[in-house]
Amino acid sequence: MSSTALNYGVKLQTTELQPLSSYSIRSLRRFVSGKKNCIILNPGYLSNELTEEIIFRRLFSFEKWDKFYTNQSLKEVLNDQDSIVLLDHTGSNDFSTQELELINQLKLNGRKVYSIVSFYEHITGRIPLVNISKGWLMNNELFFVNPRLKFFFLKRTIDIIITLCIILPALVLSIMGMLLMKLSSKGPALFTQKRVGKNGKIFTLYKIRTMFFSENGHHSYTVKNDERVTPVGKFLRITKIDELPQLINLVKGEMSLIGPRPEKIDIVAKLVEENPYYNLRHTIKPGISGWAQVNNPTATPDQNLEKLEYDLYYLKNMSIFLDLRVLWRTAKVVLTLNSL
Repeated sequence: MSSTALNYGVKLQTTELQPLSSYSIRSLRRFVSGKKNCIILNPGYLSNELTEEIIFRRLFSFEKWDKFYTNQSLKEVLNDQDSIVLLDHTGSNDFSTQELELINQLKLNGRKVYSIVSFYEHITGRIPLVNISKGWLMNNELFFVNPRLKFFFLKRTIDIIITLCIILPALVLSIMGMLLMKLSSKGPALFTQKRVGKNGKIFTLYKIRTMFFSENGHHSYTVKNDERVTPVGKFLRITKIDELPQLINLVKGEMSLIGPRPEKIDIVAKLVEENPYYNLRHTIKPGISGWAQVNNPTATPDQNLEKLEYDLYYLKNMSIFLDLRVLWRTAKVVLTLNSL
């Protein structure tokens, strides 16, 4: 995945063409019996990104049509009645009026014709950074979150209700976790760290310590099989008991149950330098769990920009239903003792 945001190519004006509906991977598998073929028209850099995705290659075979590099006419290519059609807005070649009429006629005949931007988002659950431009940024509904006051009020209400339902067992498990950590490893049982929250506000995040105590603190990322994690700490991480003190942050209004995970100040500063869109994830409250975490639970520090794509997808598609999906998938991870 490219780490830089490239500008749009030629915009395609096809108002009759409808964007892809919000498929889940499960419904996509039902939609695709065997391996479905698709035709990508005027392929550009986003087509290249899509066709490299494992989930896309698993579900689809594909061919590309470019008027300057393909011998067949568009009409001949579109004769394959079983193929879906993807329109790449990032292609360098515009469609002629006759070609647009031909494509729009496909929709009238019941053929599946999708914008590759929407198709990419709903196949991967991410917004591709390679497709973000200044114009897209200024006009996309993704960033007009303030008017959605009813949604955020409902989201906060659900946060409080769920917290009240689990507060007693969470308190018992937190105390047990801190006692186990205190008895098995020297140092404070509770770990605190400054993180970046909504609108860039700095807050103190609470967790149960899971690493061997260091007077100078740990400044590098946690990696798989990290030797700094104690045996008890490993258990607390797998069961997510170490995250329970963050309910304090939730009650204080600094965090939500679901949202982008809050990062350290220095890491945020570094990632904003790498990609200016990173700060957009701070337009809402950070979460105890998030869309990026349940979709890429084994992400490494080198994949922070891929996690950002998941966070941007969450921002654009925020809903109570999506929050419940993330909660359910998080619960499954905890119940099956898999690492998230």
